[in-house]
Amino acid sequence: MRYLDWVYHVSGRGGLSLYDSSVSAPDALLAEAARKTFGSSGQASLPPVFGGGSMAMRSHLADAYGISNDRVVATSGVSSGLALVFAALARRDDHVLVELPGYQPFEDMARAAGLQAECFVRSGPQMRPDLADLRKRLRPETRMIVLSHLHNPTGLPLLDSDLAALAELCEAAGIWLVLDEIYGAFADDRGLAALRSPAVISLSGLSKIFGLGALRCGWIVASAPVAQILRHASVHHDTGLSAVSHAIGLAVLRDWRRFRARTQDILDANRPIMEDWLTRMAGEGLVSGGLSPWGCLAFPRLEGMARTDGFAAWLLATRGVIVAPGHYWGAPAHIRLGFGMAQDNLVRGLAELEQSLRDYATMDEPRRREVDAFSL
Repeated sequence: MRYLDWVYHVSGRGGLSLYDSSVSAPDALLAEAARKTFGSSGQASLPPVFGGGSMAMRSHLADAYGISNDRVVATSGVSSGLALVFAALARRDDHVLVELPGYQPFEDMARAAGLQAECFVRSGPQMRPDLADLRKRLRPETRMIVLSHLHNPTGLPLLDSDLAALAELCEAAGIWLVLDEIYGAFADDRGLAALRSPAVISLSGLSKIFGLGALRCGWIVASAPVAQILRHASVHHDTGLSAVSHAIGLAVLRDWRRFRARTQDILDANRPIMEDWLTRMAGEGLVSGGLSPWGCLAFPRLEGMARTDGFAAWLLATRGVIVAPGHYWGAPAHIRLGFGMAQDNLVRGLAELEQSLRDYATMDEPRRREVDAFSL
């Protein structure tokens, strides 16, 4: 089962989610943005979005980044944007390098586009890529290197030195460095990497930091020639562009400080709870791994388990709590947790997870094997 199949499977079972990768949806602020867009009459003049998205949104983003609007492509989300990049800038059987641990759909989308996807490892306390290893993996048919920044699932940023070296490597090889920066705004002192090099293509959107995944509103920043190719290709490969979503998305961007403040309030309240929980569980020898200073994700290793998919299924079946097994990011002994939800749900979910970890730790070996093999 692939990650998105797993999401589909567990989302239909109900339960308390500890795996959500964004902050909770800002329903009241979103309703206000919609009212600003459509007014009391419920009507608005919606600009065309065919061929690269709303010009008004592109211009707003260009002003925010201090670039010309011919470097911006508005999309129906980061995943759609990445699929567009694969379709427009690579040909069947071209080669792409994808990070591991990493978001499994990166690899799946590349393969769906007919590309050869090969994984390279990010490792160590900062989840750094091995530049020497990457150089060895380059082929004549390599077209791009794909990473997340902040890293999904750990929330760690690429070091500035690594980012500069990756961009230099791609410039020299004549390939693109494609960065999913959907979590990047959690570290608000870090601008999009595409502003640093013409070899970099940055993707971002409203879904994670603002909790607006349902709005399906994202964007790509690239060099002007690359952005032109992407806008043209979007008429074939990003056909879900919505004038309504982009109009409301523009209202959100114009009022971003209020949305950002709400997100920060959630994280300021919930991060100490997650940090305390991880510290206590590590003290009992049940988990290991720290918490990034940025974002709303944790990726602890569960001690004593080679894989966590059986435990995750057992946890859902017995306690109604959903955590994401780490093998979907190429790290099977880990789980991914999110802490951007309502605080009472976080506290309740962590308490249930804690008790299940303690129960597992006291099981005899035959019972552990039953849990490890558990499936829904």
